Amino acid sequence: MPRRSPYLIYLPVALLAGLWLLNWGSNRPLFLDEANVARNLFDQSYPGLFHPLDHEQYAPPLYLVLAKLSGDLFGYAEWSLRLPSLFGTVLAVAGLLSCGRSLKLNNWMLLPLTALALNVFALRYLVELKPYGLDLGIAATLLALFLRNPRPTVAIAAAGCVAPWLSLPSVFILAGGGAWAFFRPKQTTKIRLAWLKIAAGWLLSFGLLYYLTLRHSLSESSLTAYHQAYFFPVRAQAGGVDVGATLDLLYRLLKVAFGHTVLSITTGTLLALIGWVTATERKGWLLAAPLLLAMLASAGGYYSLIPRLVLFTLPGWWLGAALGARQLYRRGGKLRWLALGLAVASVSGVDWPNHFRPVAYSDSRRLVTTYDAEYLPVLNILSFPTFDYYHRIHPRGEGLPAYALSTETLSEEQSYVLLYDVLTSASSWEQLQQEQMRATARGCRVRLEEQFRAAALYVDCQTEPFQGDPE
Repeated sequence: MPRRSPYLIYLPVALLAGLWLLNWGSNRPLFLDEANVARNLFDQSYPGLFHPLDHEQYAPPLYLVLAKLSGDLFGYAEWSLRLPSLFGTVLAVAGLLSCGRSLKLNNWMLLPLTALALNVFALRYLVELKPYGLDLGIAATLLALFLRNPRPTVAIAAAGCVAPWLSLPSVFILAGGGAWAFFRPKQTTKIRLAWLKIAAGWLLSFGLLYYLTLRHSLSESSLTAYHQAYFFPVRAQAGGVDVGATLDLLYRLLKVAFGHTVLSITTGTLLALIGWVTATERKGWLLAAPLLLAMLASAGGYYSLIPRLVLFTLPGWWLGAALGARQLYRRGGKLRWLALGLAVASVSGVDWPNHFRPVAYSDSRRLVTTYDAEYLPVLNILSFPTFDYYHRIHPRGEGLPAYALSTETLSEEQSYVLLYDVLTSASSWEQLQQEQMRATARGCRVRLEEQFRAAALYVDCQTEPFQGDPE
């Protein structure tokens, strides 16, 4: 592969920019958790964002400040609230390019940039009203800072104090990078003392963050129960380690990094391992440490390895794979073709038919804003957040209308529509079926309008019972 051809780098960057703008510009509806974050942003003051959030949500305070500021400046529409996450893609590209220069990857930078453009998890979460986009961008930026100048500087000290307030997983990058810099060969005692002082400042900053917000979030029993299957290793109900579930969790980690096919996962993982092991100056440790530290924290029950929370590990995987491919290519001969083949295979695990279209997650906006006006809306617990957002907070909202929270408060003579969101939840689907059967048994006219992961159940008890379509 030629040593330098900068124009090749523009291809994945252009592809990435196009896909991100396509998804951000599609302005997809907010789903349940996004709506709850938006409600916090709208209802809380700026100082209030530095305290535990309502509605079982957590996000780093400075990320919330950026999102609220965007809402105050441009309105609380979907596109404006997602601007901080979109900015994370800019940081990710800039950070990866800087890392590539420090690692002297040259044209092998095509691998991590293409992986970023084609990664289905990044494509979804980097344009979402959650901090996962900044997690990836800040991880790449911090790695770039360590690689560019592994000496203690004011810049890295300040970045380490601020980063956790924008992205919680940045603590794993800081811990791994700080340890790598501290234990580098031929370090003087003076430099190591300087690193210890910087680490003390990072700990003080994180301690304040923990005291203000994290300690309350970690005590949420409902959230802990939800993430049980994502703590490594996965524990069986009867005690001990569930080997099958643990292997499945490890497979999911590799899937997040390299896609949906066995070929891409195998080749990508192989290249990353080669890159981590053979990298000079122990730089492989710097790239792999965030993942290893997150797994260690997960083993203690302090960090979930659910896919959206491990996006910060992706720069380490992709840069490691690029280093591995470069190492094989340098061996010459047939290994050059092997390196090129493995590199292409590692980024091939994308769902091609669905990748080049806007990501769809929910029909929540249509569900809560386009029901027939003569019907009284009745909300289940999972449809209330999006209903509240689109009627009270969204710039085009028309005010919160009267509604009933349950069918028990309705009279049999009323006409109402039951709005069900997040029908991926088994309990919501069962509740919908039960209400449909109950209304039919009462002799009411029932009409079910199914949507994407949502449904509106119209119940009319004022007219004659529905007898079926005429012949």
